[in-house]
Amino acid sequence: MGRLSTPVRPQEAGEGRVTEVRDAILDGLADGKSLRAICREDGMPSIATVMRWLSEDEAWQEQYARARKAGDDAMAEDIQDIADSPEYKPEDKRVMIDARKWLLGKRQPKKYGERQLIGSDPENPLPPGASISITATPAEAAEAYRLMITGK
Repeated sequence: MGRLSTPVRPQEAGEGRVTEVRDAILDGLADGKSLRAICREDGMPSIATVMRWLSEDEAWQEQYARARKAGDDAMAEDIQDIADSPEYKPEDKRVMIDARKWLLGKRQPKKYGERQLIGSDPENPLPPGASISITATPAEAAEAYRLMITGK
């Protein structure tokens, strides 16, 4: 969607104009753009205005959340494009990829975060009757855990 020619001031704009701007924001988020980048474009509202809209409109909150999730998926796909691109130096690729991975891991930890199995985690409980000695060396504890999980 192209840039809008004038800033949006909801009290001065018609409902159609506000809807057009909100749709442009959702499209940008779904494409993986940051809200800051979207709001810097000509004719777009300030971040404060967007935050106010979010606090006032529950239906738009849901649309915004869906657009953010779609944008996260787009960002994940960008990682592959960056890795395959001859345009960037290897060290630049690493920084760009790591920044995206970190952000995705924070926004959607279950989908993009590092997997950690923690005993007594409700989603990954230890088997009944399992115990690990805290006085064991790390190697002994790892072996005890392996035996407990595999039974071998």
